Amino acid sequence: MKKNIWIILLTVVIIVIMILSITNIINDSFGMSLAFFLFLIFSIYVFMIAKKYDVKLIEYLMLIFALMSAVCLIFNAKAYFKTRGMTQYKFQIVVNKKESEKKLLFNYDGHDYYTYNLNKVEVIMREGGKKYTLKNALEKKIITLDEILELAIPNDGTEGYKIYYDGGQKKYDNDEYSIIECQGEKTDIIFSTFDYKYNPGICK
Repeated sequence: MKKNIWIILLTVVIIVIMILSITNIINDSFGMSLAFFLFLIFSIYVFMIAKKYDVKLIEYLMLIFALMSAVCLIFNAKAYFKTRGMTQYKFQIVVNKKESEKKLLFNYDGHDYYTYNLNKVEVIMREGGKKYTLKNALEKKIITLDEILELAIPNDGTEGYKIYYDGGQKKYDNDEYSIIECQGEKTDIIFSTFDYKYNPGICK
Protein backbone atom coordinates (compact mmCIF):
# COMPACT_ATOMS: atom_id res chain seq x y z
CA MET A 1 0.00 0.00 0.00
CA LYS A 2 2.81 2.39 0.94
CA LYS A 3 4.56 1.71 -2.36
CA ASN A 4 1.49 2.69 -4.36
CA ILE A 5 0.25 5.62 -2.25
CA TRP A 6 1.66 8.07 -4.79
CA ILE A 7 -0.57 6.50 -7.48
CA ILE A 8 -3.63 7.28 -5.37
CA LEU A 9 -2.37 10.83 -4.79
CA LEU A 10 -1.65 11.25 -8.51
CA THR A 11 -5.19 10.10 -9.35
CA VAL A 12 -6.64 12.62 -6.91
CA VAL A 13 -4.44 15.40 -8.33
CA ILE A 14 -5.54 14.57 -11.89
CA ILE A 15 -9.23 14.68 -10.90
CA VAL A 16 -8.78 17.98 -9.02
CA ILE A 17 -6.95 19.59 -11.96
CA MET A 18 -9.66 18.48 -14.39
CA ILE A 19 -12.39 19.92 -12.11
CA LEU A 20 -10.50 23.23 -11.82
CA SER A 21 -10.12 23.33 -15.61
CA ILE A 22 -13.76 22.54 -16.35
CA THR A 23 -14.93 25.21 -13.91
CA ASN A 24 -12.44 27.75 -15.39
CA ILE A 25 -10.78 28.31 -12.02
CA ILE A 26 -7.53 27.74 -13.91
CA ASN A 27 -6.88 28.14 -17.63
CA ASP A 28 -8.78 25.24 -19.19
CA SER A 29 -6.24 24.44 -21.92
CA PHE A 30 -3.31 24.56 -19.50
CA GLY A 31 -5.14 22.58 -16.84
CA MET A 32 -6.24 19.83 -19.22
CA SER A 33 -2.74 19.65 -20.72
CA LEU A 34 -1.30 19.13 -17.25
CA ALA A 35 -3.97 16.56 -16.39
CA PHE A 36 -3.34 14.57 -19.59
CA PHE A 37 0.43 14.71 -18.98
CA LEU A 38 -0.02 13.28 -15.47
CA PHE A 39 -2.47 10.68 -16.76
CA LEU A 40 0.11 9.68 -19.38
CA ILE A 41 2.65 9.09 -16.60
CA PHE A 42 0.03 7.17 -14.63
CA SER A 43 -0.83 4.96 -17.63
CA ILE A 44 2.82 4.17 -18.36
CA TYR A 45 3.52 3.28 -14.73
CA VAL A 46 0.49 0.98 -14.44
CA PHE A 47 1.40 -0.54 -17.82
CA MET A 48 4.87 -1.39 -16.48
CA ILE A 49 3.38 -3.00 -13.35
CA ALA A 50 0.90 -5.00 -15.42
CA LYS A 51 3.70 -6.14 -17.72
CA LYS A 52 5.79 -7.20 -14.72
CA TYR A 53 2.95 -9.40 -13.43
CA ASP A 54 1.86 -10.42 -16.95
CA VAL A 55 -1.67 -9.02 -16.72
CA LYS A 56 -2.35 -8.66 -20.43
CA LEU A 57 -5.75 -6.97 -20.24
CA ILE A 58 -4.41 -4.16 -18.04
CA GLU A 59 -1.34 -3.87 -20.30
CA TYR A 60 -3.52 -3.31 -23.38
CA LEU A 61 -5.86 -0.91 -21.59
CA MET A 62 -3.00 1.19 -20.22
CA LEU A 63 -1.33 1.26 -23.62
CA ILE A 64 -4.55 2.57 -25.18
CA PHE A 65 -4.96 5.13 -22.38
CA ALA A 66 -1.35 6.24 -22.81
CA LEU A 67 -1.80 6.77 -26.56
CA MET A 68 -5.08 8.65 -26.04
CA SER A 69 -3.49 10.79 -23.33
CA ALA A 70 -0.55 11.64 -25.60
CA VAL A 71 -2.87 12.71 -28.45
CA CYS A 72 -5.08 14.79 -26.12
CA LEU A 73 -1.98 16.33 -24.53
CA ILE A 74 -0.69 17.48 -27.94
CA PHE A 75 -4.02 19.05 -28.93
CA ASN A 76 -4.53 20.78 -25.57
CA ALA A 77 -0.95 22.05 -25.49
CA LYS A 78 -1.39 23.56 -28.96
CA ALA A 79 -4.65 25.20 -27.87
CA TYR A 80 -2.99 26.59 -24.75
CA PHE A 81 -0.08 28.18 -26.58
CA LYS A 82 -2.39 29.55 -29.27
CA THR A 83 -4.70 31.09 -26.64
CA ARG A 84 -1.72 32.40 -24.70
CA GLY A 85 -0.52 34.26 -27.80
CA MET A 86 -3.98 35.68 -28.40
CA THR A 87 -4.06 37.26 -24.95
CA GLN A 88 -1.32 39.65 -26.06
CA TYR A 89 -3.85 41.65 -28.03
CA LYS A 90 -3.10 45.26 -28.90
CA PHE A 91 -6.74 46.34 -28.62
CA GLN A 92 -10.28 45.03 -28.39
CA ILE A 93 -13.37 46.00 -30.34
CA VAL A 94 -16.47 46.55 -28.19
CA VAL A 95 -20.01 47.04 -29.49
CA ASN A 96 -23.49 47.99 -28.32
CA LYS A 97 -26.37 45.87 -29.60
CA LYS A 98 -29.46 47.62 -30.89
CA GLU A 99 -31.91 46.37 -33.48
CA SER A 100 -31.42 48.53 -36.57
CA GLU A 101 -31.00 48.47 -40.31
CA LYS A 102 -27.67 48.71 -42.09
CA LYS A 103 -26.37 52.15 -41.14
CA LEU A 104 -23.41 54.06 -42.61
CA LEU A 105 -20.84 55.19 -40.04
CA PHE A 106 -18.08 56.68 -42.21
CA ASN A 107 -15.87 56.19 -45.25
CA TYR A 108 -12.17 55.47 -44.91
CA ASP A 109 -9.44 54.16 -47.23
CA GLY A 110 -11.84 53.05 -49.96
CA HIS A 111 -14.31 51.29 -47.65
CA ASP A 112 -17.72 52.31 -46.38
CA TYR A 113 -18.08 51.23 -42.75
CA TYR A 114 -21.54 50.21 -41.56
CA THR A 115 -23.29 48.75 -38.54
CA TYR A 116 -26.19 46.32 -38.58
CA ASN A 117 -28.15 45.67 -35.37
CA LEU A 118 -25.52 47.69 -33.51
CA ASN A 119 -25.47 51.36 -32.58
CA LYS A 120 -21.85 51.73 -31.53
CA VAL A 121 -18.43 50.29 -32.40
CA GLU A 122 -15.49 51.35 -30.24
CA VAL A 123 -11.86 50.41 -29.74
CA ILE A 124 -10.26 49.90 -26.32
CA MET A 125 -6.46 49.82 -26.23
CA ARG A 126 -4.79 47.13 -24.15
CA GLU A 127 -2.18 49.51 -22.74
CA GLY A 128 -3.81 52.27 -20.74
CA GLY A 129 -7.36 51.21 -21.59
CA LYS A 130 -7.97 54.33 -23.71
CA LYS A 131 -11.17 54.20 -25.75
CA TYR A 132 -11.66 55.50 -29.30
CA THR A 133 -14.49 55.44 -31.79
CA LEU A 134 -13.77 53.08 -34.67
CA LYS A 135 -13.52 56.06 -37.02
CA ASN A 136 -10.95 57.90 -34.88
CA ALA A 137 -8.88 54.77 -34.30
CA LEU A 138 -8.62 54.13 -38.04
CA GLU A 139 -8.17 57.74 -39.18
CA LYS A 140 -5.46 58.38 -36.57
CA LYS A 141 -3.78 55.12 -37.68
CA ILE A 142 -3.89 53.77 -34.14
CA ILE A 143 -5.11 50.48 -35.61
CA THR A 144 -5.69 49.11 -39.10
CA LEU A 145 -8.48 47.11 -40.71
CA ASP A 146 -6.11 44.17 -41.12
CA GLU A 147 -5.42 44.19 -37.37
CA ILE A 148 -9.15 44.17 -36.65
CA LEU A 149 -9.69 41.20 -38.95
CA GLU A 150 -6.76 39.35 -37.36
CA LEU A 151 -8.63 39.42 -34.03
CA ALA A 152 -11.52 37.47 -35.56
CA ILE A 153 -11.90 34.01 -37.07
CA PRO A 154 -12.95 33.86 -40.75
CA ASN A 155 -15.58 31.44 -42.03
CA ASP A 156 -14.41 29.09 -44.78
CA GLY A 157 -16.13 28.49 -48.10
CA THR A 158 -17.47 31.99 -48.72
CA GLU A 159 -17.71 33.52 -52.19
CA GLY A 160 -18.19 37.21 -52.98
CA TYR A 161 -17.78 38.12 -49.33
CA LYS A 162 -15.91 37.19 -46.17
CA ILE A 163 -17.38 36.96 -42.70
CA TYR A 164 -15.41 36.99 -39.45
CA TYR A 165 -16.46 36.23 -35.88
CA ASP A 166 -14.79 37.51 -32.72
CA GLY A 167 -15.84 35.84 -29.48
CA GLY A 168 -13.97 38.50 -27.48
CA GLN A 169 -11.88 38.40 -24.32
CA LYS A 170 -13.01 37.41 -20.81
CA LYS A 171 -12.24 40.96 -19.67
CA TYR A 172 -15.26 42.48 -21.44
CA ASP A 173 -18.97 41.72 -21.67
CA ASN A 174 -19.77 43.50 -24.96
CA ASP A 175 -16.93 42.37 -27.22
CA GLU A 176 -18.63 39.65 -29.29
CA TYR A 177 -19.39 40.67 -32.85
CA SER A 178 -19.12 39.73 -36.52
CA ILE A 179 -17.63 41.55 -39.50
CA ILE A 180 -18.89 41.19 -43.06
CA GLU A 181 -16.35 42.17 -45.71
CA CYS A 182 -18.12 42.64 -49.03
CA GLN A 183 -16.13 41.85 -52.17
CA GLY A 184 -16.63 42.81 -55.80
CA GLU A 185 -18.19 46.15 -56.76
CA LYS A 186 -19.06 46.82 -53.13
CA THR A 187 -16.26 46.84 -50.57
CA ASP A 188 -18.38 47.60 -47.52
CA ILE A 189 -17.20 46.65 -44.05
CA ILE A 190 -20.20 45.85 -41.87
CA PHE A 191 -20.09 45.24 -38.10
CA SER A 192 -22.95 43.17 -36.73
CA THR A 193 -23.85 40.87 -33.84
CA PHE A 194 -21.95 37.67 -33.08
CA ASP A 195 -24.95 35.53 -34.08
CA TYR A 196 -25.36 37.19 -37.50
CA LYS A 197 -25.99 34.79 -40.41
CA TYR A 198 -24.99 36.07 -43.84
CA ASN A 199 -27.72 37.43 -46.11
CA PRO A 200 -26.62 38.39 -49.67
CA GLY A 201 -28.70 41.58 -49.43
CA ILE A 202 -26.33 43.00 -46.83
CA CYS A 203 -23.70 43.71 -49.49
CA LYS A 204 -26.08 45.45 -51.93
